[in-house]
Parts: sequence; C-alpha cells; structure tokens
Amino acid sequence: EGIVGMQADVVILQEVETRTCLDALTERLGDTYPTAILGETGFPASVDVAVLSRFPLVEVRRHADVPLQRPSGGQTWFSREFLEVHLDAEGHPLIVFAAHFKAKVDDDPERRLAEATRAREIIDAVAAANPDALIVMGGDLNDTPDSPPLQALLAGGALRRVAEELVPEDWTYSYQGAKQAIDHLLLSTAATGGQHISGSTQVFRGGGSDGYGGSDHNALRSSFRAE
Repeated sequence: EGIVGMQADVVILQEVETRTCLDALTERLGDTYPTAILGETGFPASVDVAVLSRFPLVEVRRHADVPLQRPSGGQTWFSREFLEVHLDAEGHPLIVFAAHFKAKVDDDPERRLAEATRAREIIDAVAAANPDALIVMGGDLNDTPDSPPLQALLAGGALRRVAEELVPEDWTYSYQGAKQAIDHLLLSTAATGGQHISGSTQVFRGGGSDGYGGSDHNALRSSFRAE
C-alpha cells in the first residue's frame, strides 16, 4: 500500500531480504512494476537493496565486490550491493543507483566515507560514459547532509541533493526524538539527459512517530524530466 500510494515510476528499496521477498512484493503489486531487480549480497538474513520500475530493463551492473580504500589506510567494501540499473524511460536512457550505506549500529564512519567516495567515482564515470542519460542515486545513506560522506558525494556540485528544497522538513527518520535527513535522492549534474522538477520533492510520512508504509523510515519522492 505504501508503494502504491507513492505512484512512482521507479522505486528504490532497502532491507529486502531475499528474492522470495521481492517476488511476494511484486505479486501484490500486480503488473505495476514489470522490472524488479534485487541487489543480493548472498548471505543469510541480508538486508539488500532493490529497484522496481515501470520501465523496461536495459542492463544491470553490480559493484559490491570492488574493494574500497579507507581514508586511514586499508580496504573495506560496500556494506550492501551498490546496484546500478539501466532503464529505457520511454526512449530516454535512465540510470538508477540504489544504495544502503553502513548503519550506525556498531558504527564505522570511515566505512561510510569510503562507500560515498567510491559511489561518487562510479557515478562520475557512468555519467562520462552516458552523458545523455538521466542519472539518479537514492537510498538510505545513514548520514546527514553535513556529514563527510554526503559532502564527498556533493563535492563540486556534480551531484545535487534534491530534498534541499524542503529544509528543514527534509527529515526522513526520527531517532530518540531527533529528526534526521538520512535518506537521499541525488541527481547527477554531470550528465545532461534530464533535470529535477523544482518543487516536486515530497516526504511521505506515516502516523505518529513511525515511518511510512510499515517502515521505520519515511519515504522520499521527487520528479525528474528526461530530455
């Protein structure tokens, strides 16, 4: 019901445990989203990312096996799949990245920074190779706009956080009463295949202190125009 209520052409999900879970979800949605891609990490009880779309699939790329460089030295990896999904949006190339960075339970801020730095490198490379595409990254990044990981993504303006137009009502998660913007939609400005529609960003909220659609997070939606 939460997904239906958003009426989105593309939905980025986090914490989808298995393909069986995703199939059960798409079955309940009927034929709304013929494209359903899971970023499976392949271990029991994994909380994986997924992408649903009304648009037909062109290509899927996965990046979780690529080692990441820690700022202080040594290597780490994406905590979940960094999923890259290419879609045909009515003749326009659309590339969606689904992310879920390291949680703050057993916190490792440096790992989130390594994830963000590598994600930015991947998106920049994809934008250079697909300059006519509309490229959007979204997900639970587990950090706020002023954090080092978000600043690494936004540095130089090559990615734009569309919910900045909602500040201070851009928060998507409440922890011990503190409202935080930790779920984000980012538009690549390095590619010229589309633009954000100003004023279209919205946070879907549940009742009380809970999130939207049975989640502990609220849902973020925005509109983009392919060109």
